[in-house]
Amino acid sequence: MERSKSFEGKIKKFGSLVSPFSTITRKPNRYSVVCEAAPKKKADSAAKRDRQAKKRQIYNKAKKFQVKTRMKKVLEALDVLRKKPEAQAKEIYQLRN
Repeated sequence: MERSKSFEGKIKKFGSLVSPFSTITRKPNRYSVVCEAAPKKKADSAAKRDRQAKKRQIYNKAKKFQVKTRMKKVLEALDVLRKKPEAQAKEIYQLRN
């Protein structure tokens, strides 16, 4: 019973805030969902250019080191042939490949 009295007391307090002529109506919960069909966003061209530049830089650096290494080996082999008095055609041909 005490619960109902406290409940009634709360209702009376609430009722004093609301004018006696107004009725409390509960609005139904209605939600609107908005969907926009947008085309897929293209990648940022500056970011793409940056990614491509990094890939090319790595590729070019690798090729550059391959060429340097091959040139170094050829030059070392030529020095050995210069020091050798009897260089044969077979040895020179192998250096070309």
